[in-house]
Amino acid sequence: MNTTKEKTKTKLTKRKGFRYSMLGAFAVVLGVGAGFAGACAFKEPLVQHVANGDSYQVGDAYLLEALALYNGAKEDGTPLQDVLTPDQAVNLAYSFYSDAKQGKAIGVGVSDAGIAKQTIQSCSIKSDGKYFEESNSLGIVNIYNRMYEEGDNTKTYWGSSSDYASHPEETMSNEEYADLMGRTVSDPLIYIVSPKTILNGDTLSGDPSSGIYANSHGYTIEIEMKSEDGMMPGIANYQKQMKTISGLKSYPVFEYCHLTIETDADLNLISMTTHERYQADMGFIKSKCTGTLTTHYSTSDVSIPSLNDQIDYSAYQA
Repeated sequence: MNTTKEKTKTKLTKRKGFRYSMLGAFAVVLGVGAGFAGACAFKEPLVQHVANGDSYQVGDAYLLEALALYNGAKEDGTPLQDVLTPDQAVNLAYSFYSDAKQGKAIGVGVSDAGIAKQTIQSCSIKSDGKYFEESNSLGIVNIYNRMYEEGDNTKTYWGSSSDYASHPEETMSNEEYADLMGRTVSDPLIYIVSPKTILNGDTLSGDPSSGIYANSHGYTIEIEMKSEDGMMPGIANYQKQMKTISGLKSYPVFEYCHLTIETDADLNLISMTTHERYQADMGFIKSKCTGTLTTHYSTSDVSIPSLNDQIDYSAYQA
């Protein structure tokens, strides 16, 4: 890979209004996250606090500055943790992933509500300007969702079985889909990672503090989302997605949300693990859940599956 990322710089300069509002997930990749409304009743009241995520997004100038710092460090041989902030490193990693013509992100995780667990499966694929995402939740309640984005439109197939062809097909504009789900299928990250959304210092999750840490394969980037006036701005779009997918009565309220991103020495994505705890209200049941999801990234040649093709998750552990 060209370490100066000139291709990325050209695209950043020309692209209008590009966003890195994750994917998470998909996650193109990976927007599903680990969240799902489980089934553990509790009596604590839920208060709905959701930030306006648009005001926390990073822009072109921010990313171009981060890219200049990155290129300078690569040319000088300076460790990236000495010149980049954690949020800059994350946004660059996902921008580099976005520039690849082919890409696949596949994740498996679990949402634990104490007396019940949901297995989370997610897969996002991009291939030559077309985008696919699958978001499944298996357990007491089964959710099997597939989405295909091409051009200005997104087709959805949402249901409760892996027979996706039997699900009703709906077509909407990409903007309408984003209004429902917090992101388009082609957006690689549903989390808003910016200087305004990161918590520095001790974490509520118990995970390492936000930072960039060198390791044998490149870098580990730790991100703990910050609460502000009872809201967590970095997950505003993710909360919208969770409410839509799980049919929640209100937006889930988060105690903490932590991201651990693994990259190589050039900030090419290897994996992301999310660790979160939240309260969800389904109306008839209220639940307190802890979720984890690990997503693995690759940019090898891959094709978008047809509606009847099944994704194999057997090589990945929850």
